[in-house]
Amino acid sequence: MIKEDKAYIAGFLDGDGSVFASIESHSELKWHYRVRVVLKFSQHDKGKAILKWIRGKLQAGYISSSRHGSELVIKDQQRLKDLLPMLAPYAKVKKIQIKTALELLYLLPVRSKEQLFKVALLADRIGKYNIASRSRRKRFVQDLQHLNDPATTDPALS
Repeated sequence: MIKEDKAYIAGFLDGDGSVFASIESHSELKWHYRVRVVLKFSQHDKGKAILKWIRGKLQAGYISSSRHGSELVIKDQQRLKDLLPMLAPYAKVKKIQIKTALELLYLLPVRSKEQLFKVALLADRIGKYNIASRSRRKRFVQDLQHLNDPATTDPALS
């Protein structure tokens, strides 16, 4: 991808995108949680063509529509390990989120309870810098405190 395209996409991410982490319950995993970094680009439905262009350039993600507009969503963790360093030099607003998301990505997959808390801290740090999520921010470390409770009797969690 040429430099100008990377710069344009990073600028679009700064203005109409988001970088965040989600920690979701997942009963099939040892620690019962799945951690993922997500990259989203949002646009009014009239601007859906630019999302298609970005998707083509990044060769990743899917486009979804709702009554609020359209979004290009990228959840492929391996692909994000390639894309985020490519966009980072051009990002201005989302530079910290990208850096923190990369730290988190390189800690995956989670292999211990301590590692789960590390990625939860990083997920919380990303959320702290996302303005839209301040009112509804998940506090992943707080949500995982039950894993440190000695009264937890589920052997899968110990």
